[in-house]
Amino acid sequence: MSRAFATGLFDECFSSLFCGYNENVPELSRFFGIVIGIFYREHGRPHFHAVYGEQKAVIDIESGETLSGQLPKRAQALVAEWHVLHKAELLENWELARQHKTLKRIAPLE
Repeated sequence: MSRAFATGLFDECFSSLFCGYNENVPELSRFFGIVIGIFYREHGRPHFHAVYGEQKAVIDIESGETLSGQLPKRAQALVAEWHVLHKAELLENWELARQHKTLKRIAPLE
């Protein structure tokens, strides 16, 4: 289910919803049809993006609050559960992204 990548980046956007950024998007995790990523060019509060089908949400890493967008309730609950388990890894990846370094994969929710 997960895609292999040597450099930490995919050759294509993980969702057409994100392709407008004109850059490759690091996929951190994928579970139950939900894709999690962090963009390299982002700023502001540490956050990650979650995509489920055609819906997307931006989630604050510190609080778990949805900053923008919306996911179906079940997908949102799964993302919230995953976030609690991997908050430290998300913060580490946020810092790596700010330094334009290769991001680390995070285990999916099982």
